[in-house]
Amino acid sequence: MGTKPMTPEQIAAVMAVYDAHDPDAEPPANVPQVVSRFQGREAMHQTLLGEGSLFDAAEAVLAHPDTPAMYRRAWDDLQEFRRDSEMLAAIAEMLGLTSAQIDALFILAGSIEA
Repeated sequence: MGTKPMTPEQIAAVMAVYDAHDPDAEPPANVPQVVSRFQGREAMHQTLLGEGSLFDAAEAVLAHPDTPAMYRRAWDDLQEFRRDSEMLAAIAEMLGLTSAQIDALFILAGSIEA
């Protein structure tokens, strides 16, 4: 039993992957999915947004009366920042942050050591 030769479509698919590969390109950044409370808050303090920091903007959103009370309690008590957090996603949406900006925030947070 031998192997069957590849079809022209299979050869084209393999060549497309080969042609798209750039061996000199930087690998994609590893985005931490969880960072500590300190790392998350410090990254927000270090990230400018408007006239202040992202931390200040998040605090303003959380202080708004329309913000669910559960989000305020979670913010006060959380021990870690999770990339998939409902609360963090809601705050990010209210602040107009993109997924790439949130990833960058988590990458920054993951690099912070006290």
